[in-house]
Amino acid sequence: MKTVTTTLLLLLFPFLILSQKVTVKDDVDNILLEINDEGVTGSITLPGLFVPSVTTNKLYNAFGQLYWNGSKLGTSTQAGGWTLNGLNLYPTSSSTYVGIGTTTPALPLHVIGDMRLQEPANPLLRFYLDNTYHGYVGVIDSDVHLSNVLSGKLFLKTQNAARLTVDGSGNVGIGTMAPTQKLDVSGAIRIGSSATGNVGAIRYNSTDKVFEGHDGGAWKSLSNQWVTNASTIYYTGGKVGIGTSGPTSLLHLQGNTGDRVTLTLHNVDDSGSERLFFGTSTSSDAYIETYGSTSANTGLFRFLNNRTSAHFDWVINTSKKMTLDNGGNLGVGTSTPSAKTHIVQGTEGEDALLVEDELSDATPFVIKDDGSVGIGTTAPVARLHVVDTNGVVFDGTTNVGILPVSGSGTRLVWYPAKAAFRVGSVIGSTWD
Repeated sequence: MKTVTTTLLLLLFPFLILSQKVTVKDDVDNILLEINDEGVTGSITLPGLFVPSVTTNKLYNAFGQLYWNGSKLGTSTQAGGWTLNGLNLYPTSSSTYVGIGTTTPALPLHVIGDMRLQEPANPLLRFYLDNTYHGYVGVIDSDVHLSNVLSGKLFLKTQNAARLTVDGSGNVGIGTMAPTQKLDVSGAIRIGSSATGNVGAIRYNSTDKVFEGHDGGAWKSLSNQWVTNASTIYYTGGKVGIGTSGPTSLLHLQGNTGDRVTLTLHNVDDSGSERLFFGTSTSSDAYIETYGSTSANTGLFRFLNNRTSAHFDWVINTSKKMTLDNGGNLGVGTSTPSAKTHIVQGTEGEDALLVEDELSDATPFVIKDDGSVGIGTTAPVARLHVVDTNGVVFDGTTNVGILPVSGSGTRLVWYPAKAAFRVGSVIGSTWD
């Protein structure tokens, strides 16, 4: 037989119960259930007992552990499948999955809904492989960090494929998992236009359709104006400057040196030649050519003009000074020579022809502007003026030849056929 004892302790304050206890005992006075209510707190105590034979829909304390319906509910450190160890709370079984917002967790921690990670300073979500710390995601000094603290790489993936890679040395790869430069892109990139320029910036000028780089002062074109076709490279859009940014001709070479500015044509094969062409045809236009040391034409420096009515002019200060026509006539002072050497003296008082030796220590040969010839003198006073201590020699063959007669007048003639001079007047074709 069970006895229910109720003890009430009341203080005479209106309608206020300060203490109440309900105890349930068995027939041998064992406490089966004890309920305490003290003000705003209370407790239910189930003293330990043996496991009842029927546990269905029963709450009981067996050997210090609370059970319901035959399943353990917990102890002072374990409850509902969780274990409290100091400040650590974790599932009692390592195979237990925890679901937040779901009753069917698919992984050790399965959350449906937003998560919030909060820390007064620098909250981090850390990642370990076994007991080795590998990296973290978090906020440090208001900056978001994604970090690999070891020497491995960072990958950003889509569709389970790496799209962006950062290796341990800081090289960034897009489309490649093994970047070898600070930025290594496998595939094409698109660069937009920008009006703001900072030194080192690159943009695409959509108006001029060229790529440009900023040098700190202005945008400069980076586009290659040259077209490559197999082993040929060419440029048809403007002028080329070497040593200058403002070429004034199709090819403009400029230097700034105390030495010479040189344009070199060099054939490594000494049996060949170096040739500079003028025109579009290698056979009918003009060129300058020099030959190698083992060429059949070695030592030859050739000027060639194969054009119709071709000739060479030497011009100084826009004035023609000498002309070599296509018949081989050389004109000095005339552009229309009528003899192999045709000299036109253009200034009164200047010599038409003067011949001296290298040291200028011998008497010269001169033809004056009036046609006077001086031999041994530069100032002939007659048509032929010879000054020499060795005399004058007239050479010929006796008994050969005919005395030249051309026009009338008084003449002195050396007549080799007679081995004599002849002096007299010529009337028609007869000597007087």
